[in-house]
Amino acid sequence: MKKSVLMPLAAMCLLAACGQSDAESGQDPSPASGPDDALSAQLTPAYLKGEWCFSHIIAGGERSDEMMAYEFSDDGTVMYQVNPATPVENPGSYTIDNGHLKILPTLRFFDFTAETIEPDAMVLKMAYGLAYWQRGSCGE
Repeated sequence: MKKSVLMPLAAMCLLAACGQSDAESGQDPSPASGPDDALSAQLTPAYLKGEWCFSHIIAGGERSDEMMAYEFSDDGTVMYQVNPATPVENPGSYTIDNGHLKILPTLRFFDFTAETIEPDAMVLKMAYGLAYWQRGSCGE
């Protein structure tokens, strides 16, 4: 390993061993804090009910088009596409717990929280970026 990598790594290890938190070190806390309560209150089964297009992700300044259709029911079930060329026929479920949205099985590895909620659009935060959703079909 290069010396320029070892020094910061050693400093992080020492701080962790001494129990110094980010707040104590004067650094800003992690941006992956809990969801905004006002937005969390809007992210409900009644809001999600209906057809949505998971249009794209922006992560690290890069855009990745998804164009995947999801149809949410207010009973916690969802139907979804495996890819944009397939019908919306795959069954799944979703949960909303303390502002955290989980969609199973298709997006099971993602813990979504609300960044913005509008009547026909939502932006959901993930660990590595933002997921953009539009109410209605993905279209062509």
